[in-house]
Amino acid sequence: RAREQAAQLKAEEAQRKREAEEAQRKTEQAALAQAEKEQKEALEKQEEERAREQAALAKAEEEQRKTLAKQEEERAREQAAQLKAEEAQRKREAEEAQRKTEQAALAQADKEKAEAEEMRICGVCVLSDKDNLINIKDHTHTACESCKQLLHTKCIKEWMKVSNTCPLCRKIGTFGALSNRVIHHPITSKEVNVAIRIGYEAFEAARKCSCFDYDVEKFGSALEIAEIRPRLAELKTRFHEIDIRSDDRHHLTNTADLDDLITEFIEANAEFVEIKPRIASIWSRHFTSPHPLLI
Repeated sequence: RAREQAAQLKAEEAQRKREAEEAQRKTEQAALAQAEKEQKEALEKQEEERAREQAALAKAEEEQRKTLAKQEEERAREQAAQLKAEEAQRKREAEEAQRKTEQAALAQADKEKAEAEEMRICGVCVLSDKDNLINIKDHTHTACESCKQLLHTKCIKEWMKVSNTCPLCRKIGTFGALSNRVIHHPITSKEVNVAIRIGYEAFEAARKCSCFDYDVEKFGSALEIAEIRPRLAELKTRFHEIDIRSDDRHHLTNTADLDDLITEFIEANAEFVEIKPRIASIWSRHFTSPHPLLI
């Protein structure tokens, strides 16, 4: 019996020992699992903290970029306002200078007109370097019956030795006293400026004719080329002649010559305006933007 009890006690002791080891093993596993869980939570917390820091840094950078962009925009507005103010100032100064120039030109034109009331240019010695002015109050002049151009008596006498026609209108006629005939006044400096402006416009129109001719040749149909190009060539020649005449002071001596020049330019420009829509139509078939010379 004693041996059985001892064996039983020994078995129970071994059982308790196994149970204690099992409990300790479970405790260690639970502790290890808890440690792994805490480590994982710590890592996740670190990741979240890092993500928050990166988000805060990105937000700060975005705010800084917005601030810089706002400052740059403000600076650009200030520069634009300054440029606009300077442009307005230059425009006012240019308008003031133009107004003064126009006033001076008007005053000069009035002065020349007042002088022209008494003085005329001799049609014979107009191309010479000597004094070619005629005072209508004296009696040392005559006039052509056809064009009413004034002439020095001594000049027309010399002229009649070689020709019996007027040196300007080239018509055979008589030369008598001025009487109360209507004559064309010599052009003033203001009217010369008008002729110069017409010459510039004619030059630009001739240049545009050349450009349009190239466009029609390159983009136009056979019918358009045959119809429009000859008209452009003719207009270019007319504008070129107007440009030359506007700068020819030998043949642009009085208001009648200027009137003829203006009439010729108006007629040529009217025909030029009629052609422009057809140029625009040809251009629009190949390009979306309008023709740069038709804007």
